[in-house]
Amino acid sequence: MTILKFSKFFGSLGQTSHTLWGQLWFVAESGELPQGVVMVTYIKNRSLNDFNRLVASVQSRGVEPATGIFVPEFVKHSGQKPDDSGVVKPINYYSLKWSWNERGDWAVIDQAAAVLSDPSNQSRMIDLEGTRAMICLDNLPAAQVASLMAAHTSGETDAIALNSNGGMSLPPAEDRATADLF
Repeated sequence: MTILKFSKFFGSLGQTSHTLWGQLWFVAESGELPQGVVMVTYIKNRSLNDFNRLVASVQSRGVEPATGIFVPEFVKHSGQKPDDSGVVKPINYYSLKWSWNERGDWAVIDQAAAVLSDPSNQSRMIDLEGTRAMICLDNLPAAQVASLMAAHTSGETDAIALNSNGGMSLPPAEDRATADLF
C-alpha cells in the first residue's frame, strides 16, 4: 500500500476506549482491496507499535518511508477477556505485522503527489465519523500530549474536549462531579 497520510489520535473508536490510534489514508497496490481508491483505516496497540518500529527502522537507513510500499500481514493472537457478565472467555484477535519494500514503479508516487498537491483533495482526507470521539495529536506540543496521557491515567478522559483555540481542556472537577450524580 502507498500511504498518503498518517496521523496519531487519542480516543475511542468502536468498543475500544481511550487508546492511541494511528490513522492511515492509503491506496492499495495489490491484493483484494480496490486499487486506485483512497481508503482510511485505524490501527492501535501491536499494529501501531510495529508500524512505528518499521518507520523508524527505514528512516534510520536514511530512506524516506513514504517512497516505499508498506505491506501489512494479519497475525492471529489468542487471549482471554471477560464477557458482559464477568466470565473470562477465550478470544482470538488479529494485529498487523508490517514490512516495507523499495518501490520499483514510481507511477503511483507521481499520482499520489498530484493528488496531495491539490488542497481540495487534502481537505477530503478527514474522517469526521471515525474520529468524533478522538483528539488528533499531530502538531500538539509534548506537554499537551503528556497532559492528555495524565488525564487518561487518572480516569478523566471521558471529560476531555477541545476548546475554541484548538487546545485540549477538561471541565472543572465540580462540573464533572455534578454531572456524575445525574
